[in-house]
Amino acid sequence: MTRELPLPSPLPEGFLTLLDELGETVAVRNLSVSAGGSDPVADITGHFAAFLSEIFSLPPEFTRGSLTIEQVLPEKLPVGFSAVAIYTSGAGWHTSPTLALDLPGTYSLALREAPDPDQVAKDLAMQYGVFIDGILVRPGVFAVTMSEEVARAVSRDPRVLLVERAENAGTRWRFEFQGGMEDWSVGFSDLPADFDPSGYELHFEHTNLPVYLGSEKAILMQGHNRSDDLFMFAKRRIDGLKPNTTYNIRFDVEIATAASRDAVGAGGAPGESVWLKAGASLTEPEVVIDAKGRLVINIDKGNQSPGGEQAVVLGNIAKRSSVFSKRFELKTLDNLAQPFSIKTDESGSVWLLIGTDSGFEGKTILYYNRISVIFYEQ
Repeated sequence: MTRELPLPSPLPEGFLTLLDELGETVAVRNLSVSAGGSDPVADITGHFAAFLSEIFSLPPEFTRGSLTIEQVLPEKLPVGFSAVAIYTSGAGWHTSPTLALDLPGTYSLALREAPDPDQVAKDLAMQYGVFIDGILVRPGVFAVTMSEEVARAVSRDPRVLLVERAENAGTRWRFEFQGGMEDWSVGFSDLPADFDPSGYELHFEHTNLPVYLGSEKAILMQGHNRSDDLFMFAKRRIDGLKPNTTYNIRFDVEIATAASRDAVGAGGAPGESVWLKAGASLTEPEVVIDAKGRLVINIDKGNQSPGGEQAVVLGNIAKRSSVFSKRFELKTLDNLAQPFSIKTDESGSVWLLIGTDSGFEGKTILYYNRISVIFYEQ
């Protein structure tokens, strides 16, 4: 194991587990971290080489098996990791192949009682590098994507009550827009039917993110909110769900925003007064003219900060950074704290909706970089 950068705080911890040929645990060693300690096996922040008999007290009946190496890393820990196993056979030295232990799967994660279980789940996700898919049957129980070895580490956390394979892994759609719009279409509403196109500057396109954010592509949407209530949205039909079935839906939306935090603007802040919403409906979201001669959407998405029957508020588009600049920043929002459910029609189809409801009377430019939607059957 090789340290590449200065030691972080807190230091990592790790476990070595020796298994026999049947996969049964023979011995486990908890690697207590020491910065330059005398025991090279216990110092996982440097490097060491040791025989199995030096690491474990081997039972006399053990002849062969496998060794798993588990390292629990704090968030964003800049540590390199490599391992190689060498064994002798006759007069020769041989290397044993290293294999990935398993592929990620979906687990049901039940937490112990806490004042804010949603925040505990997010803390666990950051600490162990796992992905929270959504809320399962009841509050405090989440669907989490992780490997079997990580699941074992998470199960030892004192905040966790139970970790087990999830029977209902959900049905997931993930859109990254690298090859195009992926059947999403864009619309604009909450403005006069006779609006001046030059004044509202409505525009969308499939394009690259700003170069300093990487080479990925996204859907760009922009508009100048001169009506004090501009809604810019994208919609897509989803097929293949079970007919007449109720689903809980988990939304994760990554955007690139240039709206500064705590800034002042006409009608409201350019960040905190532009709310990102997500939802679903059986009716296709379409722009129609109401009795007052305004272009409105034909579903209940709520008005500005509140959500509606067919949409919930994920958050606002203000950048997390407090440094004022015109540069775009990536930000991910979800509905972990805002459960949303819908019952499919007889064809097993629904329409997805993602959009921004603006009270900021200025120009908003936003990139949709990734959209992940997971349906969990109730």
